[in-house]
Amino acid sequence: MERAAFVIYLVVVVVSPLLFGGVHTYAYTLAFTGIFIASLLLIKSNIEKDSGMYRFRWLRSSLNPLFLFFFGYLIVQMIPMPDFLLVHLSPEAKVIGDMSIPPVSAADSATAKGHWYALAPYTYPVRMSLVRWIAYGFLFFGLVQTLNTRRRIEIATIVIIVLCCFETLYGIAQTYSGYGRIWWFKVAPREVIGTYLNRNHFAGLME
Repeated sequence: MERAAFVIYLVVVVVSPLLFGGVHTYAYTLAFTGIFIASLLLIKSNIEKDSGMYRFRWLRSSLNPLFLFFFGYLIVQMIPMPDFLLVHLSPEAKVIGDMSIPPVSAADSATAKGHWYALAPYTYPVRMSLVRWIAYGFLFFGLVQTLNTRRRIEIATIVIIVLCCFETLYGIAQTYSGYGRIWWFKVAPREVIGTYLNRNHFAGLME
């Protein structure tokens, strides 16, 4: 299972940049699905039975507290809170929440006071950030666990180097030939961006 998870992680690392940097819904949906499948395989392999009891091996990393902190922070942003707590944490969220109440309900002071609001006035981007954070966390912890032999480390390094070389050469050819397309999608690149739609994302891969 660990080997299958390692292969899936590498496929995600390679395919995501090739699909326009993984910014479209279909691209990151495929990537996240692959990450979650690979992570489930690892979770299953980490469950061991010892003396009639099941135990779960969790990877210990110096980044565990950071991952848990931001996970909790995103959850707190979406939890509806009572007025007295919300006013102390974010008065602006209380004002925006009151403005979102229909006029008929706002006229009734008792009804207005009974509303609980979240810290985030618009929770959809927070939910999406939570999904991304979990997926990226699974990818990090999964790769750290599966890169446990010299051969796998060498394979991952070679795959990333080949990917970066391809992106660079493709971007140079694309920019200076005047082709003006990423695969079949027409763009007008003025700088080397490879298969990315955003030059900063391409720079992040190169870095």
